[in-house]
Parts: sequence; C-alpha cells; structure tokens
Amino acid sequence: MAKILVAVAWPYTNAPVHFGTVAGACLPADIFARFMRLTGNEVLMVSGSDQHGTPIIFTALEQKTTPEQIAKKYHEINSKALAGIGISYDIFFETSHPNHKKVVQEIFLKLLEKGYIYPKKMPMLYCENCKRFLPDRYVVGICPHCRAEDAKGDQCSNCGKTYEATELVEPECRICGGKPVIRETDHFFLKLSALEEKLKEFINSKTYWRENVYLFTKNLLEAGLKDRPVTRDLEWGIDVPLPNMENKKIYVWFEAVIGYLSSSIEWAARQGVPERWKEFWYSGEARHYYFIGKDNVPFHTIIWPAILIAYDEKLNLPHDIPANEWLQFGGEKISKSKTKESSIFLTDYLAKYPPDALRFYLAMHLPEKHDTSFDWEEFESHANKLLLAAYGNLANRVLVTVLKMDGKIPPLNPEVLGKDEKELLALIENTRRAVEAHISKCEFKAGIEKIMALVHAANACFQNVKVWELLKTDKSRAEAVLHVFLRLLRDLAIMFYPYLPHSSEKLWKMLGYKTEICSWNELDAPLPAGQELTGIKPLFPKIEILRQETALGAKLPHLVVAEVVGVKEVPNAEKLYEIEIDLGAERRKIVSGIRQYYGASELVGKKIVLVANLKKAKIRGIESHGMLLAAEKSNKLSLVVAPALQKGTVLLEGGNGEVSIDEFKQTKLWVKKEGSILCLNAKLPDGREMKFEKAIADREIEDGTEVR
Repeated sequence: MAKILVAVAWPYTNAPVHFGTVAGACLPADIFARFMRLTGNEVLMVSGSDQHGTPIIFTALEQKTTPEQIAKKYHEINSKALAGIGISYDIFFETSHPNHKKVVQEIFLKLLEKGYIYPKKMPMLYCENCKRFLPDRYVVGICPHCRAEDAKGDQCSNCGKTYEATELVEPECRICGGKPVIRETDHFFLKLSALEEKLKEFINSKTYWRENVYLFTKNLLEAGLKDRPVTRDLEWGIDVPLPNMENKKIYVWFEAVIGYLSSSIEWAARQGVPERWKEFWYSGEARHYYFIGKDNVPFHTIIWPAILIAYDEKLNLPHDIPANEWLQFGGEKISKSKTKESSIFLTDYLAKYPPDALRFYLAMHLPEKHDTSFDWEEFESHANKLLLAAYGNLANRVLVTVLKMDGKIPPLNPEVLGKDEKELLALIENTRRAVEAHISKCEFKAGIEKIMALVHAANACFQNVKVWELLKTDKSRAEAVLHVFLRLLRDLAIMFYPYLPHSSEKLWKMLGYKTEICSWNELDAPLPAGQELTGIKPLFPKIEILRQETALGAKLPHLVVAEVVGVKEVPNAEKLYEIEIDLGAERRKIVSGIRQYYGASELVGKKIVLVANLKKAKIRGIESHGMLLAAEKSNKLSLVVAPALQKGTVLLEGGNGEVSIDEFKQTKLWVKKEGSILCLNAKLPDGREMKFEKAIADREIEDGTEVR
C-alpha cells in the first residue's frame, strides 16, 4: 500500500467555480483519488481557496465590499458546489487561515536565513494617477513574447510564459486606464538561479510526464532561470514577517503553492494526529500528484519544487504533474472573467441537473492533450443517448428481468454458458485491466471510453442472447446468462465509480449490497447467488437543457457568429440592405437598415454577430430571419463583429425557440472599452453580467454605447 498525495489547484475565491476548473483540475484529481482509494492506497487529497490574489481585490471593489468578505463568501459557495459534484477532498483549506499564514511565514524566514531569499531594489510600474505601485493583475498590456493583447502583469494566458510587469508592451493601469511609469521599490527575491542545477536534476527523470508539461519545463530551464520577487506592494495578503514592511505582502504565487503543505499539516491536526502529515511528505514510498491547468505549469514544475528544495531537501517533490489544456465555451477558454453563459458556473448547473451527467460529459471531453469545448446540446445528447439509453437502459432491462423472476441473483452454471456470454466475461476482464492501466497513468478519458465500449458490447450481447425467450425454453441457461449480466452490472458499478460515484452507489444498492463500494478487488469476488435486489428504478433521469429560460423566466437571445456572403440593396428603400449570411450549418437572409453607414463591398466577408432566434419578419416583402448587432450613437454606427471566431460559434445560448423584439430588449447589450478595443457586454434579465471579448466594435464609437 502506497501513500498518495493528490494535490489539486486552488481556485480563486472571486467568483463561483466554473466548468473549466472542474474539467482542468478537480474532476481528474477526484477520478484518480477515488481509484487509488479503491485499489488499497492511502490517499490524502488536498486543496482549498486561493484567497489572496488580486482578482479578489477587484471583485471586492466591484461589489463594494472587502476582500475578506469576498474570500469568505466564495469559499463557502465553492466548497458546497465542489462537494455537490462529488469532489472527495480530505481537506478544502483557505489561504487566509492563520495556520497557512504561519507555515508560509516560517518558510519565508527559513529561505531568507539560508540565502535563497534576499532583498533587492527593483523597477516596477507606478501609476501616478492612483499614486501606487501596480503589482501583477493591476496592470494589463501586450505580451512581450507572443504579442497577445490583454496580457496580465505576470503571465500571458495565451502562451503561458511568465515575465515581469515592466516587460509588458503598452501597459495600462487596470484601475484608471492610465499609462504607468517605472519607479524603483524595495522587494525580496527568490534566488531561482541558485537552484537551477538541482531543478534540472529533478526534471531529467520526469520523461514520463505529459509531453506538453515536460517540454515546456525543460525549455524554461534551458533558457535559464531568473530570480523572482516574492513580495509586492499590496494591502491584501500575508504579511512579510519583518520590521518596516507594513505596506508589502508575500506574493500570491509564492504562498499559494505552499498551501499543499499547510493544508496537509492542518489535516493531520484535525485528525488528532499532528505528525501524520509527515508520512506523506517525508516517506520515500509516498508519491505526489498535482492536478492543474496548463497556465499553472511553471509554478508547479519549477517554483514549487524550488521552494521545497530550498526549505528542506528531504521533502518529497512532485512525482507527476498531469496538467490539462483548456475547456472552451463559445470559442474561448472558460474563465471567471470571460463567462458567456453563467450556467457554466457549477452552482447554476447543480440547481438544475444531476452531478453524474456533468462528470460523465466532462470525463469524455477532458482536455488532456489539447483544448476541448463544452456544448450544451452535446451534453444533453451524451446524457440521454449514452448514460440513459445505453448504460441506464441496459441496467434497467437486466434488473427488471430478474425482478420478474424472483428478484434474487440467480445461480451460475458455467457449463451452460454460450459463446456470447463467455466472450462478454473475457471482455469484462480485458476492460478491467485496461481501465486500471489508463487511470494509473492519468489517462482518464481513455479509461471511460473503454468502459463505455464494454457497455455497448454488452447491449449487443443482451440483444443477441434474447434472455426473455430463454426463460421460456431453457431456464437453467437463462439464469446463467442473467448471472453474467448481473456480474457485468456489478463490475460496471465499480469501474464507473471513480467517474460516476453517485449512480454507481445507486446501482450497487439495487444489486442488494448493504455496504458502500470500497474495493477494486470486489471485481474478483464471486457474485453472491440468492442476494435480493432492492429498490429497482431508472439509474439516470432524462436531461432536458433549459436553453431559453433565465432565473426570472425571460427568454434569451441566441447570439451566433455569421459571415456575410452577399449584399443587395432593397429597391425603393434607401436605408435597407438584403444580406445573405452563412452560419456554418445553414444560410439565411436578413434585412438591415445600415445602408447609409456601410457600403455593400465593406460588408462582404465580415463576421457579424447575429440574433439567430429572433421571430421572422417580412420587411418590404423579404423574409428576414434574424438581426445583426450594431452600436449606434450621435449618428455614428458600428457593427459588432467577431473576426477571430469561426462562423457558427455560439456566444450566448438562447435555445431553439423564437424571441420577440420585446423579449430581446430585456437583455441589455452595450460596448465597453477593454484595453484598446470596445467589446460586447451583456446584462441578462436576472441581473447576471458577462462580456464577449472577441465580439468587438468594428469602428470607433463612444464607450458604453448601447447595442441593438
């Protein structure tokens, strides 16, 4: 039995947890932890709320409250939501907890004493309007590496590279929009340069890591490490434990990763065995797995190992860091600042749908090797066609058939089994071995695909065997066949358990087991003949996604990117164009009154944003199926366009039904300055707000102009 530390990326407490966080870190970690527990390993799964990041400060400013209140509010919301989806943390800690602060300050002082942290003057961006230095997220600009716009002050979300804020091109203060200047200030630095060789030794043995993680880290090391500041000028965070440092805090990138250690220490204290954490951090048999998104790679493959080595070389370093790519929605990475449909927040989802349906869909679409996309209609299809119709229906047919007999597991006579049943038993065993191998190597998507392949094969076998006919002609063989299929259901419950714990436990109880699923070795156990089935009912409900209705019952516009492929002037109507558009899957015509603002040749090829579910209307005898979005003010008009997105990309899910003009107007749309561009913003009838950063004004127009 090995000791396994499952360390999961800590979400910021500036908003509810979204699907991207679940798919990128939480769900893969939970699948792995549940499997490792079943296989007899001792697992400690730790995570918590990252409460000292600047996003918390900005959320507090927006909501006119304090960072402390925001941190507490979203920690409670996210704790419940993650528990609701079944993420089985042993501890979900907080970086604002006194014990976390104590561990962070102790490590800071130890590294200072050993010379791995040292004081140094550094240039920083300073806003003369706000009269303050601008740490990381207080500043935005153009990435110095890939030239992506709206890059953060410490790391680019597009290319993943880290840098100092002073390296940004055309930096802007996020508070006032002003152009900052460079001034010197005193800070403390982590001496990464002194740890470079030890980090190279550590990385050289990690060729089994995912290729993107290994190569990215190796390239950073080969380029040479620069010392990084570990303090910053902020009012919110962990105090620097030194005199005359009242206006400085410990950098969140330094202290947040220490949460893996502080939460382990806190877990042991809560267990009443304060030294037990050392079994996971000092034992040579313990293995550490870190589940993160790709933007967190350098902090876990370089920064965190560097801190551990500098603090105490006897501490265990990461064994594996299976970082995921991004889950996208509407063509962009899902993030709290770019949410286009707030039901991608976990809290909203759990208010409407069961947890295992989402776990199943995300497991089938985990971004393990490349970015993947979340799609509501595909989610509905997976839930109903795969979970309900394939797996759920198979379970129901077998269980109901047994219930019609005597409701007990029939005996098995191997001598009467036919070719189909024998092949099914062999496939069960092969699937078990494949799933074990895949999950052990953090190949979770491949694991669930193997289980679903078994489900499909079992459905075909059940249809071929025709057990309902055998019950009339050969009861002994019918009982043996049903025993095999009940064995199959038992094994599916166990193999699916890391992925679908709620439905697996339901099926387990239906099969008559009184205890919970607790051991992978149950797959080797004989099925207890004579055990009575109990509480037979459908394993999965039908999912009907609520496409159109908001919390207040108002319908939403369905916003889709469409390409203009043809433009004609409408006769005897000096303001109107007849415009042909391509949505990818279909072509339509719309009539629009923009003729005095745009020439026909200017429009062809533009990717406009279309209200695709607006009620059809006849204008000058032409049927108009939809409406393009434009911002108009003071006799100026600008189309809302999305040149970076594919035609057919859905920006806002409004469903298949139509909306009237009055219903459409219940959603407020406007353009707002974000850096150097004006992007589309929306406020839904229930008060939720979102922004679409790749839907932008085509021409210069006043900031805040309403879109219609």
